Amino acid sequence: MNTLKIWTFLFLCALSGIAAQAQTIRYVKPVAAGSGDGSSWANASGDLQAMINASASGDQVWVAAGTYKPTTGTDRTISFSLKNGLALYGGFPASGDPGMTDRDWAAFPSILSGEIGTPDDKSDNSYHVVRCNNLNAVIFDG
Repeated sequence: MNTLKIWTFLFLCALSGIAAQAQTIRYVKPVAAGSGDGSSWANASGDLQAMINASASGDQVWVAAGTYKPTTGTDRTISFSLKNGLALYGGFPASGDPGMTDRDWAAFPSILSGEIGTPDDKSDNSYHVVRCNNLNAVIFDG
């Protein structure tokens, strides 16, 4: 019986260690409003791809209202590249300290745009705006 208690104790300790590894939330605002490290809304990054790259499976990236492009240049082959297990949520107000219940993608649209060249000229847009080749468990919401 003591062996069962020991194994139960070890199992519970292992579970609590897993639970302690909380997911990280990274915050993104449009380039003009975000220049931080993405650790909070007050420190929001203006670089969506950098926040995706910094994330691990189980992490979340919260994206405030605005338009986001995969490149600041004109290379049409560059696109946002998602990662396994990542949750990307848009529709947050661009001001304040909004939480998940404040999302409203109709009122606060987070737009991923391939319009990287001359405005309204389709011949110089990105070939692909988002790539998610061979990924599992990706959430792309709002």
